[in-house]
Amino acid sequence: MGTTLDVLRGRHAVPILWSLFWGEKRFYQVLRDLGRVTRKTLDHELARLERLGLVERRVTALGRTQVAYALTRTGETLKPVLCVLFEWGLLARRLPVASRLAAERSARLPSPTAGPQRLRPVDSRTMAAPDP
Repeated sequence: MGTTLDVLRGRHAVPILWSLFWGEKRFYQVLRDLGRVTRKTLDHELARLERLGLVERRVTALGRTQVAYALTRTGETLKPVLCVLFEWGLLARRLPVASRLAAERSARLPSPTAGPQRLRPVDSRTMAAPDP
């Protein structure tokens, strides 16, 4: 279990592998699939997955050099794992865990319309914020 979690660690490893699950893609296609990730972060994570032997980088020199990424044979062995994670995610939407995750996310993320958040002092003995 630890090895699997080490391979899939990081915020972007699973979405990258899921993107490549469907076949070879160029760098910007993967970037578009992931949404909010920087080119530098994607480049770093693809390089890590390549070093692990899960992703291969293919360079073609047809006029202009193009770089594409694909799962290796070892990377292909993760397909059943990714499918199970996807299926569990669909199931979790109907379980109480979904509402708890939503509450956790909203507690962490400030509302985009709320403006700057001010930190309130915390009582170190009770670890609670004083009443406003």
